[in-house]
Amino acid sequence: MSIKENTLIYKLYYLSLKDIWLDILLPILLGAALALNLSSQFNIIYLLITLFTLLVFIIAANSWIQYFFDKANLYQFIYQLHFLKNKKKSTAKYFEIEKKELFLIAIIFTLLTITLIFFTINISNILFILIISSLLLFFLYIFLQVKIIDSYFDEFIIGLLGGPMLISISYIIHSGEFNLAVILLSLPIALFIINLRWVSQHNNKYSFKGFKVLLLLIYASFALIFSYYNNVLFLLLYISLPFVMTKIKNKENLLSYNKKYKIVSFSRKLYYYSTILLITLLILDYITSI
Repeated sequence: MSIKENTLIYKLYYLSLKDIWLDILLPILLGAALALNLSSQFNIIYLLITLFTLLVFIIAANSWIQYFFDKANLYQFIYQLHFLKNKKKSTAKYFEIEKKELFLIAIIFTLLTITLIFFTINISNILFILIISSLLLFFLYIFLQVKIIDSYFDEFIIGLLGGPMLISISYIIHSGEFNLAVILLSLPIALFIINLRWVSQHNNKYSFKGFKVLLLLIYASFALIFSYYNNVLFLLLYISLPFVMTKIKNKENLLSYNKKYKIVSFSRKLYYYSTILLITLLILDYITSI
C-alpha cells in the first residue's frame, strides 16, 4: 500500500532519506553488538530510542537543508560535494515541499532533537559531550560543503562521525561507559564510509586509485580486530577478499561511466556486507564465551 504524496506522513518519510537508513542503522547496531560483547549489556528499548532520535535528527537536518538550498538534501551534502556546482544539470528526483511547511517541520524536529539529547545527561556525561562534539563536527562539515571546499578533511570528518562517534554513542547508551577498544574496533567502518564518500566524489580513474588504497587499509584493520579477539571466527572477515580482488583485476566491470556508477554501488554493498558480518561475529563470539 503506497502513501499518498500530499500527506504529512509521506513528507516526513521523504525527509527521512531512506537512502541513508542503512548507513546510519549499521553503526548503531554495531555499537549495540559491541556493548553486548564487551560489557554484556544490551537493551532493546535503548536501541529503539537511539534509532528514533537519529531519525528525528535526520528529518530536522534535511528540512533545514531543503529550506535554505533549493533541490538539495542531506544525502547530497554527505556524498556529493559537487552537487551544488552542477545542480542545474542534476536529474535527481525531487519532491517539493512548501517553504512554510518545511520551516515548521524543521523547527518542531529540531526542538524534539534537542529535548532527546538533553535526556542523555541522565545516562552519562561522556555520552552528552560525545553527542555535542558530533553535532559540532557535523555543522563544520556542512559549512565546508556550503563553501564548496574540497579536501581530505571532509572524508576524515565523515569517517569519524559515521564510525567511532556513532558507534561509541550507541555503545555508551547500552553500557553506560566509554571504552577505547570501541575506537579500534570501529576503524573498518570509518574506512568503509570514507571510501564510500571518496568514490562518490571523484571521477572514475581518480576514485579507483583511492579505492584500492582504502581497501588495503580496510583489510589491514580487520587484522587489528582479529588480534584483539584472537578468535579464529574473525578470520571470516576476509571471506570477501577473493571476490574483491577479482573485481579489482577486472577493472572494466567495476568502473562504469553510465548512470549506475558501479564503483559506488559496489563500495556500498561491501560496506553493508562486512558490517553485518562483523555484527554477527561479535554476537557469536559473545555466545560462545558464555
